[in-house]
Formats: sequence, C-alpha cells, structure tokens
Amino acid sequence: MEKIRRKNLKELLENRDNVISLILAAAAVILVIVWGLTFKFGPEKLMSEIERNDFGGSSKILSAIVSTEFQGKAVEREVELIVGSRNLSDEEISRSFELLKKELPTIVLGSNESAESIITDMNLIEEDEKSGITLDWESSNTNLIGADGSVYPLEGEVGEYVQLSAILSLDGSEEEWKCNVRHMASLTEENYEVAFEREVEHIKEELSLSDSNKVLELPAETRGGQTLAWREKKDNTLLILAFFAIILMFAIKAKRRTEIKRIAEKRREEIQREFPYFLDKLVMLLSAGLILREAVERIAADYSRNNDERHKKVLYEELCSTVKTMTETNSSLSSELIKLSERLGIREFARLAVILRDSLESGMELAEKLTQESELMWTERRSSVQKLGRTADTRLVFPLMIILIVLIIIVMAPAIMQI
Repeated sequence: MEKIRRKNLKELLENRDNVISLILAAAAVILVIVWGLTFKFGPEKLMSEIERNDFGGSSKILSAIVSTEFQGKAVEREVELIVGSRNLSDEEISRSFELLKKELPTIVLGSNESAESIITDMNLIEEDEKSGITLDWESSNTNLIGADGSVYPLEGEVGEYVQLSAILSLDGSEEEWKCNVRHMASLTEENYEVAFEREVEHIKEELSLSDSNKVLELPAETRGGQTLAWREKKDNTLLILAFFAIILMFAIKAKRRTEIKRIAEKRREEIQREFPYFLDKLVMLLSAGLILREAVERIAADYSRNNDERHKKVLYEELCSTVKTMTETNSSLSSELIKLSERLGIREFARLAVILRDSLESGMELAEKLTQESELMWTERRSSVQKLGRTADTRLVFPLMIILIVLIIIVMAPAIMQI
C-alpha cells in the first residue's frame, strides 16, 4: 500500500510539473506573437521623421538606434528621444484668438442678462479650456467691479460704466480684448451681509501689505461709501478659562456627591438584604437558650471565623466592631446597639435596637417579639423584590419595542422593495 501511495504521489507531482511547463510555454508563445505584431517581424524599420503630438499634448518618448560609418567601420548608439508637442502656427493662433473674442461677450456676463445691467458677479475666466488661451484681467474701477469679476453693490446712485480689459496669451503670442459694462448693483438687505464680508476680506488684503508708515490708518468707509467703525476685540480667554474652571469644579463636586450617594445607597441596600438573615440567626440562638449578649457575640464570632476577606458584609463588619468595643470598654450592649443603629442608618435596625434595649431594661419576652419582627422583615423583603421585578419589566419595554420594530422592518422590507 505504501508503494502504491508513493507511486500515485509521484505521478501527481509529474502531472503538476507538466501543467506548469505547458502554461509557461503558452505564455512565451503569446509574448513572441505580441512582439511580432508590435514590431512587424523582420528587419528594424528605418526612420526619417517623427510625428509630434498636437499642441497642448504631452511630449513623446521614443527609443531609437542611430548609426554611422567611418572608414568602413559601423558605429551605432541607442538613444531615447524626447519629442515635444507641436507649436501652433501664427494663422492657428490668430484664428483661436478670434474665436474666443466672439464668445467672450457672452461668457463674461455670467448670470447677468446684459452688459448694460451688471448686478451679480461676472465670469472672468482665467483660461479657455478648448483653446488653452490664458487671460489676465484688469478693471478700470476696482471699487465697482474687481479684476476677478466680483461686483460690489453701492448705496446710492448706480449706473457707472466700467471698462474690463484682458490680455489673451497663447504659445508666446498676446492680444488685448476690451469691453464696457454698466454697474447696476444696489445695496439691499438681501446682499448687504455678503457685500460686507467681501469688503472686509478686501480690507484685510490691503492692510496686510507692507509700507514705510509707522502708523497704519484704518479705512473710515467701504468702497461703496458705508461708514466703518473699528474697535479692539478684548481677549476673553482668561475669563472663559476661569468660567470653565468654575463649572469643572462644581461638576467634580457634583460627581463626588453622586458617587458618595450611590455608595451609601448600595451600602444601605446590602444591609437591608442581610438584616432578615441576621434576625433569623438571633431568634434561633435566643430560642436555643443563649442570652442576648452571648447570641450577638456568637454571630460576630461565626462571621469572623467563616467569612472570606474578599466578600465582606457591612452589617456583620459593623457588628464585629461593636462586639470588639464592648469587650475592650466593658460597655453595655443596649448603648452599643443604639450607636450601631446610628452608624448603619436604616430604620429596621433602629427599631430592633429599641426592642432589644426595652427587653434588657424591662425583661420582657424577646424571642416572640423578634420572631414577629423577622416575619415583618421577610414580608418587606418580598415586597421589595416584587417592586424590583416590576421595575425590570418596565425597563424591558424599550428594548422589546426596538426588537419589534426591527422584526416589522425585516418582514415588510421585501414587499416594500417590490413596489
């Protein structure tokens, strides 16, 4: 079996090698065919000229072999020729200028209806994409129409004519084109803010230029004649930082109070959970014949002996501390239980402390009273658990609604997509 398996493996490897060899041979044949179709098979073609790319196109890169003979000896070199694109003739340049000049009166208007009523920004193009002609614009009155085509509304009379001129450049040749347009943009409530913002940007550019004057005089009015009033903006950084610092301080205090309240609430809930069990242990020990002090000490001792340090219980920790204090100071059980109830801060233990104190002072039957108290505690505990259950049901309503909506979408999606 082993020999047969090795033989089959060997045949499989040989077949794989044969397939790879065939693929490589086919690739070589394809490359030879492509090369032959590209270079037309046969001797290398002699060159006498190279066709340039059209104007505006990229340079052409061509590999060539140049050779010569000297005293019967042939010398040749491989060179890489970089052929620039074709330049336009004077006639072609002139024709391009004329075509663009015919189109410019319509192009520059932009969204304006005519040159006699310029209300919005003009379309002063910097380059014509079709012909490649670049344009350098100038305005006879930049306070009304800027060299970039921006139109500045005026407050008051309008109707002044502005001459726009452009230098058209193409392949080293230049021509000039001019037109007169009538500024009719009035300052209104709709365009005032935009015009003011544009004016402020213009003033910023003008003021950023350097000059020899020591004092920089701020303009008193805009180019449209509106009065300007300047005032220094105060640095309110420190005030803002102080404000945020005060807010942060109150936020930290509020968070700390919330955290303390949360810990206190968690501690109270833990004590309330353990209190019925403590009462049951106390009733059991008293019924077994132990006196009250011995029963309390026994509960504390059992907890200290069996408790895991990682899972401390507040009620029993405080009880152990009370028993230790009674042992060291020889104080009375009733007074220490009153102090313990004040530390725990729950009304159930305060009521128990009063019952135990009255029992110690009056000698009344304690086991029966504590049994009734234990039953009351268990009733309250069951009521608390039921309340938590109802709260949990209420909290589940929102996630269930989301799940229901998702299911409805999943079910209805195919029908909606077919509509």
